[in-house]
Amino acid sequence: MLTLKNHSLTFLLLIIVFQAIAIASASDLRITSVRIYFSNDRPDITVKRNYPLTAHAEMQYTGEGILRGHWEVDGEIFAIVTKTISSGQRVVIESPDSPKIPTFVSGTHKVSFVITSPPERLPFPRATYFVTSDEWEKKGGPQD
Repeated sequence: MLTLKNHSLTFLLLIIVFQAIAIASASDLRITSVRIYFSNDRPDITVKRNYPLTAHAEMQYTGEGILRGHWEVDGEIFAIVTKTISSGQRVVIESPDSPKIPTFVSGTHKVSFVITSPPERLPFPRATYFVTSDEWEKKGGPQD
């Protein structure tokens, strides 16, 4: 049996052990699938200009740990996400209220949620939204 007489060395060894445990448990998180959808529960929607659009990233996973990723619209990052995922099998992450998904330019746009950690080899699905040239008024909905 090894006996350490130097308390500083004992403390340092404990820190190394705890860090190794923390790294191992953080790497336990594994994303198995991702689905992107809008309020209509589909990966495509048509909205009027300036409509407050929200997307949802539904992920199936195993384990637990820290999820890091970002929302992209047309290949441009518009929101960073860091979320602690506890035991379970499913999590849904909504696009943020601020900034909202941009809907001020008419035409077809793509939104996706890209996972940066844990490293996954999954394809990151995209959802498509079409913005009409009609202006959204607060009383209307996506199809109004």
